[in-house]
Amino acid sequence: MIDDTPKHGRWLNQIAIWFGVLPKRVIRRGPLRSQADLPRRIIDYSIYYHDNLAHRYRWTYTGQPLAA
Repeated sequence: MIDDTPKHGRWLNQIAIWFGVLPKRVIRRGPLRSQADLPRRIIDYSIYYHDNLAHRYRWTYTGQPLAA
């Protein structure tokens, strides 16, 4: 399989995943009572995600080519 994503763009995959989860966990959960409610809920979820769900990524690549 050929990966067309440039190396400098791989972080975009994680961003796409996060924005895919956002509507399911924030926007579709209950009614929005005002225009100010949506940004507040997104910020609250971002803080919750950072404090409870996010974790450090342990980089294991050594820079050596993979054996065939």
